[in-house]
Amino acid sequence: MKLHTLALTYLIYFLLSVVYNLVITPAKGSLYVRFLDVGQGDAVLIKTPNSRFILVDGGPDFSVDYYLSEAFLFRKCRFDMVFLTHPHSDHYSGLQRLRKRCGIDFYHDNTSPNPSSHAKFMIDGVMIERLCPPNGYHSKDINDTSLVLLITYKNKRILLTGDAGGHILCRDDMLKKIGTVDIYKVSHHGSASGLCRLLIAKEAVISVGKNNPFGHPSFEVVNHLMESRTVIRRTDKEGTIEYKIL
Repeated sequence: MKLHTLALTYLIYFLLSVVYNLVITPAKGSLYVRFLDVGQGDAVLIKTPNSRFILVDGGPDFSVDYYLSEAFLFRKCRFDMVFLTHPHSDHYSGLQRLRKRCGIDFYHDNTSPNPSSHAKFMIDGVMIERLCPPNGYHSKDINDTSLVLLITYKNKRILLTGDAGGHILCRDDMLKKIGTVDIYKVSHHGSASGLCRLLIAKEAVISVGKNNPFGHPSFEVVNHLMESRTVIRRTDKEGTIEYKIL
């Protein structure tokens, strides 16, 4: 009886491993970017071609833990890199819990020293560039101190903007660095404060909660994206949005 139970246990573990490798684990050579449905907040989970994990923001609560239980099915929760765009609760609260229970090899936020005006981090062929804020930058509006990150992999460009204001994103020096992007995480959940009409993107992801009290996303932002013929995707309508970059 004991041998039968042990054999059954190993069989179940084997089958789960097969499912994990076929369904959950992406093929090598691909970059997976998941804009997690954490309600009214931001959390972006990235899996590199060699199965290393990057997290940008942690959402407003512990709902991000649900997604991590899938990512780390048979492994301890561990991140190779974690970025916090700015310390507002809808980006930071979930991250506080993760910092206590997960291993983090590298942590960087909007107050971390920026060695240059254009810091770059490389992992598994994935380039992460910190475009903002510059060293010593201060603002009464914490949103405007948000990390702005440009991620490049195999000529695909992904722009993550936290809650940065449109006047930050629309600066000439910023637009030159950004160029045209394939995927744009719309600033500040689609608030009009983050609108930059000069920013060109093929697809835009709005991370936003259903029936949120702020009226996000604003009509002005959605209308601009439609007029620009940008594909609009929203977590309040689709749930978690995933991109696979080959």
